Amino acid sequence: MLENILLITDLDGTCLPSSKIISDENKQAINYWRSLGGRFSIATGRTIQSAKRYWDELEITDPVILYNGSAIYDPEHQKFIYTKPLPSIAKDVVIDVQKNISDVGIEILCTDGTYVVQNNFYEKQHIEYCQVSPVYCDIYNMPDKDWLKVLFAVSPYEMSDLISFIQSKGWEDICFVQSTASYYEMSSLNITKGSALDIYRKRFCKPEDKIISVGDYDNDIELLQNADYGVAPANAQDSVKQVADYVLQNSCDNNAIAELISRILSEFKSMEGPKWI
Repeated sequence: MLENILLITDLDGTCLPSSKIISDENKQAINYWRSLGGRFSIATGRTIQSAKRYWDELEITDPVILYNGSAIYDPEHQKFIYTKPLPSIAKDVVIDVQKNISDVGIEILCTDGTYVVQNNFYEKQHIEYCQVSPVYCDIYNMPDKDWLKVLFAVSPYEMSDLISFIQSKGWEDICFVQSTASYYEMSSLNITKGSALDIYRKRFCKPEDKIISVGDYDNDIELLQNADYGVAPANAQDSVKQVADYVLQNSCDNNAIAELISRILSEFKSMEGPKWI
């Protein structure tokens, strides 16, 4: 029965605690889940370079969702299965934001790595916790390649100014989502973790399969909505808790994923099985 269930989770703020180190409790629960036949994967805003160490550590072989839904990658065969690059207008957006928002960090994410075209304190923090080695370059000298996502990094106190400026422009064929208090991300229009999950379901799941998704921030809302059952950790934003089918008692810092797996397995031990899947 568990072989027909895919558990797919966000990383930062959900499966990963503040330390960015997967807890032994979560790791043991995930390994036990898979030993019983359950499938497990991740859906993250991270790039292949910053997410790889986690899927290696968890020995994930199912495809993973990256770049907030702009890509699906196959870790087992080490290749991209799906990508949706940003349209050419993205460069004009970056230039306009750079000119009008003071001290904004800007990184451009491509399949081959991270390019930082403007640095600040919050961008440096992002690079540090992602543990990647970016290429630093001017926007006008950016290599000619597909952009999968752009991340704008500002102080939480300046986030409203950034959002107001971007919303006032009315740019077409792109969309924006806030992923933390300091990060605002740009992707191609209608691209989310949820849109990628729809593609994932069609290509990698059977009709009878069920998907349980877990996430904590605004960029996870569609991931929860497009799954059969959406779950939020205790630390999730209120906007995420409102769309979740179930809110866990534990936060990301207290092994939320282990709690969820324990709950699923305990319900399977009952005569009737889980009523919520």
